[in-house]
Amino acid sequence: MAEEKNAVSRANALSVASLILGILSIPLSLIFIGIVFAGLAVTLALLSRGDQRMSGTAIGGLVCGLVGIFLLAVFIILMFSFAGAVGTM
Repeated sequence: MAEEKNAVSRANALSVASLILGILSIPLSLIFIGIVFAGLAVTLALLSRGDQRMSGTAIGGLVCGLVGIFLLAVFIILMFSFAGAVGTM
């Protein structure tokens, strides 16, 4: 019984950490450090699952982490496209 409670407590801690890191990854993706936070958010969300269904907090962390990765990719693409446009003038 105590081991089960510890496993649930650990999963909750991982899912909350995932959500916090995922939320931080969105604005920080504009200064490139967001990729670290987003990667950790996705990893922690997947680790919190264990052999159960993913909790809502873990899903939120996973989604926020993936949004952070997507925003960083869009920002890098836009940065290189504008740099190429300026370089041809």
